[in-house]
Amino acid sequence: MNQINKENCCVCKACEQVCPKKAISFSLDEVGFEYPKIDNRKCINCQKCLKVCPFVNFQNSINYGTQHCYIVASKNDEILLSSSSGGAFSLITNVLSEKVIVYGVEMDKEFNVFHSFSLNNKDIAKYRKSKYVKSNTHYIYCTIKEQLDLNETVLFTGTPCQCSGLKLFLGKEYENLIIVDLLCKSTPNNTLFKKYINSLEKKYKQKIINIVMRNKSKIDFTKKKDVKSYRVNTDIKIELSNGNKIISSKNDWWMQAFLGGYLAYSSCFNCPFTQQNRVGDITIFDFWGLNDKSFKNYKGVSGVLTNSIKGEQIVKTIVDCD
Repeated sequence: MNQINKENCCVCKACEQVCPKKAISFSLDEVGFEYPKIDNRKCINCQKCLKVCPFVNFQNSINYGTQHCYIVASKNDEILLSSSSGGAFSLITNVLSEKVIVYGVEMDKEFNVFHSFSLNNKDIAKYRKSKYVKSNTHYIYCTIKEQLDLNETVLFTGTPCQCSGLKLFLGKEYENLIIVDLLCKSTPNNTLFKKYINSLEKKYKQKIINIVMRNKSKIDFTKKKDVKSYRVNTDIKIELSNGNKIISSKNDWWMQAFLGGYLAYSSCFNCPFTQQNRVGDITIFDFWGLNDKSFKNYKGVSGVLTNSIKGEQIVKTIVDCD
């Protein structure tokens, strides 16, 4: 563990959270990427950090059962237009009990991106929309374990490596845990993202108060021709302190650098989770540009994979009721 290989570290932070001596912390490298550091004065060589590492033990966190694939979109326009794709995440939470604890990724006013939880499935709007920034999972796995051991029902959404880190940290299956992973195109770091925000503020000479990735407001959904031009929606809405809103896409360096893979962690190019078998009970992904005339919804479409009996039961409920 003392020889950290950046190509094999996804920064899920499971190692930090499992360490009984708090010997592991995270610090930034020269370009703003977080990586673990081990305090050898505290380390007792228990190797628990290695046992929960997704890159070392990824095969122990993957589901190998029968899979089914669905195409879904919410019938609720408010949910659909406030989601990046078809609103699959909201559909999943809506069919669960109101008492479920929902974990998702939010962005605060200082543009920090991190995992948090809501104590019911009604307060999940902050988790909608793609963030395209590495979320901080600082000690949330410990909190999730406490909640599960109290027989609370927990839904966790994250990248496959974060979901794997959670499963390996827990060390056993929990019937009251639902895991939803994402088809992921890498995760840029938060330091670079804040530099992007600073560059926008210099460009527009205004404070940035909000960023909306994969914004849908520019698309005229009444025109099929317009919709077809958005086979991949890369629009970013930039909200300025003076009330102006700017839509940026082709000329936006953050989105172009992200799509080109220039902002990714080294481990993203060595990802063991880019395979058919998945970590989550459910996998959700973007299905923009779906060429299916029988599917009439043009305001965003999601693809959903079910990877376990638990996941299949939840998604079948969505299909039956919505």
